[in-house]
Amino acid sequence: MTGNNVTFMDAFVAPYVNNFYAIGAVTLVWFIVQFTAKAFMNIYSAKFRALTEMQKTELASRIVSILNGITMTGSAYLFLREMSRNNWQFHHRIYDEVPGYAFFRIAIVGYFQWDTITCIYDRWGAMWTIHGLASLLGTTALLYPFCDLHAMYFTGMFELSNVPLHIAEIVKVLGVMPTVRTVCEGLFVLMYLGIRVIGGTITSLDFIRAMWELAQQGAHHPPTIYFCITINAIIMALQYIWFVKIIGMVYQVLSGGSKEKKQ
Repeated sequence: MTGNNVTFMDAFVAPYVNNFYAIGAVTLVWFIVQFTAKAFMNIYSAKFRALTEMQKTELASRIVSILNGITMTGSAYLFLREMSRNNWQFHHRIYDEVPGYAFFRIAIVGYFQWDTITCIYDRWGAMWTIHGLASLLGTTALLYPFCDLHAMYFTGMFELSNVPLHIAEIVKVLGVMPTVRTVCEGLFVLMYLGIRVIGGTITSLDFIRAMWELAQQGAHHPPTIYFCITINAIIMALQYIWFVKIIGMVYQVLSGGSKEKKQ
């Protein structure tokens, strides 16, 4: 598959339409998991039953995100495998399909479809909703497929870094396993810095360079190229904003610990 004479229909509409049922099936599965987790916890956990309805819904959503992160470790593995084969350097063979990635390419669109609907319906807030919608549109644009190597980093490594955050939030709300919470929070900060901030910046810069080269060649659908660059910029801007907030929370925790020692 090459990018010559690619139209908007080819690049953005047709891939989604062609995979409509598969994407919809993934979205449906995540809704089933969400409601099943909530019902199961309501039956078997007294601490869960004591929560407000909003807290119960939030925890069930976090369980879905944990399971998606675990699922997308496959994408992370494929990314690392491809990078090792390429001497740990990005290549710009834009239309090379990575064997084994087709499932994850479709699955992540189904997940972000669930995520966007959930963020809007459950009112997770503007930043979460913007992130979900941008991710949905971005992964849809990458269904074509092109840029598999860069896409695997964002759909694999990024999603993997979510797992400790959601585990920490769940045990925090339930008021259980404080040690697990501390370990997961620390792990999340390290993974966020390494994967989302540092790795995300490096991958994004190379992705933008690859997109620019593609535009200069007159290949693919130019508006889709610029759209992908814009979506990437939005997602990375959110990463930096959240990282500033994370640093602020870490500072508060450390300064609070220092004060307790002095007292």
